[in-house]
Formats: sequence, structure tokens, C-alpha cells
Amino acid sequence: MKKKVTVQTSAKKIVLETDKGVNLLHLLRENNINVTSPCGGNRTCGKCKVKVKEGRDKLTGPKLKLLTEDEIRMGYRLACALTIIDDLEIELLEEGKLEIVTEGVEFKIDFNPPLKVHKLLDYESDEENTLSHLDILYRETSTDNIDLALLKEIPEIAEEKEVSLLKYRNKIISLNKGSIKKVFGLAVDIGTTTVAVYLINILTGEGLDVASFHNPQKRYGADVISRINYVQSDNEKLKEMQGVLITGLNQGIKDLCSHNRLESSDIYLMTVVGNTVMSHLLLGINPASLARAPYRPIFTNSLEISPFEIGLEINRRGIVQVLPAVSSYVGSDIIADLLVTDFSSEQWNLLIDIGTNGEIVLGNKRQLLACSAAAGSAFEGANITFGTAGVPGAISSFAITEGGEFSYETIATEPPVGICGSGLIDLVAEMIKNDILTGTGMFNENPAENILNKIKTYQGMKALEIVEVDSTAINRPILLTQKDVRELQLAKGAIAAGINILLKEAGILYQDIEKIYLAGGFGSFIKPSSACKIGLLPKDMEDKIIKIGNGAGLGARNYLLDKTQREKTTSLLARIEYLELSLRKDFQEEFMKSMEF
Repeated sequence: MKKKVTVQTSAKKIVLETDKGVNLLHLLRENNINVTSPCGGNRTCGKCKVKVKEGRDKLTGPKLKLLTEDEIRMGYRLACALTIIDDLEIELLEEGKLEIVTEGVEFKIDFNPPLKVHKLLDYESDEENTLSHLDILYRETSTDNIDLALLKEIPEIAEEKEVSLLKYRNKIISLNKGSIKKVFGLAVDIGTTTVAVYLINILTGEGLDVASFHNPQKRYGADVISRINYVQSDNEKLKEMQGVLITGLNQGIKDLCSHNRLESSDIYLMTVVGNTVMSHLLLGINPASLARAPYRPIFTNSLEISPFEIGLEINRRGIVQVLPAVSSYVGSDIIADLLVTDFSSEQWNLLIDIGTNGEIVLGNKRQLLACSAAAGSAFEGANITFGTAGVPGAISSFAITEGGEFSYETIATEPPVGICGSGLIDLVAEMIKNDILTGTGMFNENPAENILNKIKTYQGMKALEIVEVDSTAINRPILLTQKDVRELQLAKGAIAAGINILLKEAGILYQDIEKIYLAGGFGSFIKPSSACKIGLLPKDMEDKIIKIGNGAGLGARNYLLDKTQREKTTSLLARIEYLELSLRKDFQEEFMKSMEF
């Protein structure tokens, strides 16, 4: 007998029917209903909370371990550990709107787009009489690429008074009666956590609008490994994961068109960047080979495909440009970052894109060294007990006064709901500064008197109470636990070890670095002094740090508007030497050293 599951979201009620014994998280995924699940449903993060309003369910070990007694009493359950045995009515916890960095450093883009409009009336013959349109069309189509469908349109427009061609490099992609006045493009940055879509007028180079949203694939896990594990050896799950991303992109495109009074057919070109796993999933290519030795991607080269090959709703003759990657875990997002940073001098510069996977480049005009470090999802708040993404109410900065008082700021100045990545860095830096933590990351046995009342016990381990229950929006105190400190140590240790190995390979010291470029959303929010204090970034290098914001998005826009960037990309790829840290004998040693505060 079928069971009925009523799902109450912030906007509407959805009624689902399913068989008895089905897992609730799987049911929500299958019906395209988002619920936060950083661990991918492995019952380790405790983030996929729902509230059971009516119906029976069976409490299991993971629920008891990851939920407090108060939460259980109030009806909260983990979707990943809830088996449907009865009709249920559940309420999804409201997820705040993520604060996504879409801006970047000011950067001059040479306006030389690969898409150009050619009016046939501008063509004049060397003979006494002007050539007919048919003559001109014949000349154009015999020297440039054109598909059969467009060739069939020529007889209908050959006698028109004015005809225009739209060319992508040497390919004719549109023939129009009269002039072509609307030619737009999209620069797309697909991150593991967030997606940014920039709308650009290709005829003028003007940036018009941007749509940004959670990557809808996050329901399958916060990190790329969780997503690879979900799809490997299962083509249906691969189609499912590709589908939710394409659906999200199409909705973003639809919103941009609506806001700017455009038709989707006015968009002819899309440039896409992202890490290597995201590029594979976008194209529906199974990334399983990226998770097992020798960690080889199916492709790293640049691609130009039809949007309809993957279901993107732009002009049916449009072009989707996917930028090339360097390796399995240094993707086209880093190539895009390099397009808008300066590695053209003798000086050594460092580029770091900090996220679930830290991508690092050290180089100058002669050499580029790159590596990736598996930082996990601590910086995104996923594996932190009271961690959260960058949503309203997330603690984004933190300080301890000389008198031992705690002060903090939250995103959008909303009541606290948790700790996001930048707040986590500040917290640990302040705890080190005030001797709450030792250099090994352990809670100090003898903290200052004015801190003692803030030291609590949470699930059998020491924790620092950041916000008392009366001041939060979640009806419980917000704490930072010993486990959370360890999670941060693992994440920052991986990044710092990667930097150290690149420096060793180049034969230089920290002091030889002229600039440190921080890319990505997380890099835009962290306080350089805190990052240096915990050893995430080289000590005493604060003054050399330049935040470039969403460099990947800016690089994608640069590529979209300047056709010479394709050659520059090829040149960059030829210069980059990739170091696989897992094959380095010295990585483990550097990693252990880098975990220290």
C-alpha cells in the first residue's frame, strides 16, 4: 500500500506518494526537492534535518547521535536516516539565501568578441555593379562553415533588401532578414557550492545582469567526492545529477531573460568554467576515474558544443565554450583566474582558490607550478557542528576583547544561525591569540579566568560557547567543538602543505613571493590577518594579499568577449606543470607540520 508524504516548504505544500520502506532523503531527491546534505546521505554530518509534524517513524542510532534530546522531542529527524513506514507530514527547515560573490577586481577586457554581425549591404563589388545578395551569400557560404539548415534558408532571404550574417569565428550561425540587433552571451562559473551566470551584450561588451544560486547538486553531497560516489557505475544517477544542474542553469537563464526583456533565442554564446568534476557532470560524462588512481579525467581540453546536446535553453544554433582544465583537480576555473591575474613578470606570485578543493598556482613569466589540496568542506561550514553556508545569520567575523567579551557580526545582521567559513577562521585565530587553544589545536587546560564560563562540554568533548541560546535564531547555543578545530586543522593543513611543496619545487622562500591572489567566494570574505594567524596562508604576508573576488567568473567573461584569450589559454596550459601531491613522498610530512598552529 502506498504511503503519502506531505512536504511543507517555505512556499508551498507538496504531496508525494511512495512505497513503504523508502528512505526520505532519496524520495526528496527523486522529486527535485532540495534539502541540505553535505555528506551525501552517509549519516555523518547531521545537516539534513526535517521536522516531522504528523506520522510515525523509527528512531535509529545516527539520529540519536547527531540530534540533541530537545530536537528529538520537538520532532526533528535526519532525512537520510528516516525510513517511511506511515503517512507523514514533514516541514523542511528554511534555507537562507546564500551570499554569493559575483564581483571581482577591476580588469580591462579587450573588446574583440568571436561573435560578429556582418551586414551584406556593407559589401561592395570591385565591378561596376554591386553584387546581388545571392552572389554575396554564395561567396560567404563557400568560404565559411555553415550547416545544412542555414543553407536551406538562403533562397528565402536572397532577394531581401538587407541581409545580416552572425558569425562565430569562421562559422556562420545565423542568417537574418534586416539587421541583427540582439546578440547576447553568458559567462558561467559552476562552483561546487554556488553557480554564477553573467549576462553580457556581445555587441557592446556591456555586462547587464547576473543570476547566482546554490549549485542544486549539493543535495548529493557538499564535496566533489560525494558526488562522484553517487554517480559512479550508475548512468541513471549521472543523468539525474546532470539534469538538476541543467534545470538550475535554465531557470537562471529564464530569470535573466525575463528581467532584461530578452528571448532565450537572443543568447548565442555561453562560456563555462568550473572545476574538472563540475565540467564532467555538466556534460553528462561520468567522473568516476577522478576518484581512483591514477586520477585521470576523461577530458581536459577545451570543447565547443551545441547547447541542445546537453539541454541548455539558448539559441538553437548557439555555441557553448567549455574552457580547458589542467588536471583532475585543477580545473578551468583556475585557468579563468589566470586570465585576470598577472604572472607575466620575473616576480613570483601565488594564486589560491580556497574551497572544498584548494587549487594553488605558484609562478612567474617563465614557470607555472600547480597543485590541488583536498581541503574538505570545513571552509563551507559543512563538517562543522554548528557550521552553515554564507546565509543571513551566519557568523562571518569574530573577535575577543581584552576583557574577554565576545563580539561577532552576522551576514545581513540577522540573529545567529551558525558559523560560516570566514567566521570559523576568525574564531580559531582569536582562540589561539587568547590561549584558549594550544599550538597543537587542543583546548588549553588552564584558560584565562574570564573565559572559563564559556568552556562547555558538548557530546563528550570540550567546546567554546560562542552565542548563548537566547541570542540565536535556532533555539540553542552555538558552540565550536574540539572536533571542529580538528576539521579546520585538516583543511588548512592541506592548503598550507600544498603551498610549501610548490615553494620547495620552485626553490624559493615565502619572502620571494610578490603577490598572493585569493580567488573565490570564501577567499573574498576571510580576514587576511586571521588566515595568517592560523597558518592557512604564509606568516607575515598580509600586505601582499590581493582579493580578486570571483576571478573565475571574470575570466569567463574575458574569454567570452576577447577571442584572443583562446590563444592565451593555450599558452598558459603549455607553461603549467602539475604536481600530484598524493604521489609526493614529502606531502605527509608537510601536511603534519602544517596542521600545527
